[in-house]
Amino acid sequence: MVVSRFSQLFALQLCVSLFCVLFASLRAAEVDVQLVEISGKHYFRVQGLPKINTDQLSKFFAVYVGDATEPMLGTYQWRGGGVAFVPRFPLSTGLDYQVRFSASLKRPELDGKRFTFSVARSGKAVAAEVSAVYPSADLLPENLLKFYIYFSKPMKRGEAYRHIQLLHGERVVEDAFLELGEELWDGQQKRFTLFVHPGRIKRGVKPNEDKGPALERGREYTLKIGSDWSGADGATLEKPFVKRFRVADPDHEQPQPHQWKIVSPAKGSKEPLQLTFIEPLDYAMLSRVLVIYDGLGKEVEGRVAISNYETKWSFTPEKPWSAGFHSLDVAVNLEDRCGNSIARPFEVKMQERNAAKPSTTIAIQFRVK
Repeated sequence: MVVSRFSQLFALQLCVSLFCVLFASLRAAEVDVQLVEISGKHYFRVQGLPKINTDQLSKFFAVYVGDATEPMLGTYQWRGGGVAFVPRFPLSTGLDYQVRFSASLKRPELDGKRFTFSVARSGKAVAAEVSAVYPSADLLPENLLKFYIYFSKPMKRGEAYRHIQLLHGERVVEDAFLELGEELWDGQQKRFTLFVHPGRIKRGVKPNEDKGPALERGREYTLKIGSDWSGADGATLEKPFVKRFRVADPDHEQPQPHQWKIVSPAKGSKEPLQLTFIEPLDYAMLSRVLVIYDGLGKEVEGRVAISNYETKWSFTPEKPWSAGFHSLDVAVNLEDRCGNSIARPFEVKMQERNAAKPSTTIAIQFRVK
């Protein structure tokens, strides 16, 4: 009995020791987050995460610019026992970057936790400029829904509407734009989405009846962007920007994919797949809602180009085309310049919008031979 009692005490002490060691190892595995710079290039390093496939890591944490809702683009890599998130684009001075963790990690102490970093400024800030505005044509429909304004550098949030005007001659068109409390920026804060006020577009609604459309057919307008708009690094725009355009009849027709012209590439080549539309489509959506799959159902990686005033779309693959049938999947929420999508026109009644539940994509088959 004495020996048995001694064995029990020894086993109990051993369990306690093992628990202490295990607890200490768990404490040692606390997550550590750093912003690392090597030869002028930055990446985010996270140590203390479980060893899992890199394609699963985005479910556990992601990096955002400030309070943005869409994460930054980049790649996850295991480096020296930790995870490195390498941004696709260089980080900018004057911006805050957040590493946000999700509940998927099953670490309660990290659930929803955020780590904020910024890149120190060095030398004099270089002024940004407006690099492009879409739609790119100088003849636009009366019921145009939005503009995309692209900048050469990240811009400051919270002041966009103070620097943008719509002019008819020398007169400012009042209440032309929808001023949202949460400005619509891409993840890099280099593309701003500016909506024409929907109440000035839809027929039969009070703002349109009281003030008329913001854009009227047959007239000429100027979209003006002031040079006092600050970039994220504090430097104002290099110069003001103006886009002059004329207004044509409104467009209430939906895009018709069956009328698109498709030119297939040759097998073994890197020739682009080419699509030509019968009307200009939404520039930003064309960059992301068309996806190509090969005959085995695997997504084809490549580069998209949009030209001819947003009436032509081309895709150049990273690897040569394989022979056989391929599928071009198109999201049915793809819109034209006036918000008419493949699924439904912009001015559809709300009850019809809620009742209709179309499929999310359509597939266009093409053959590489």
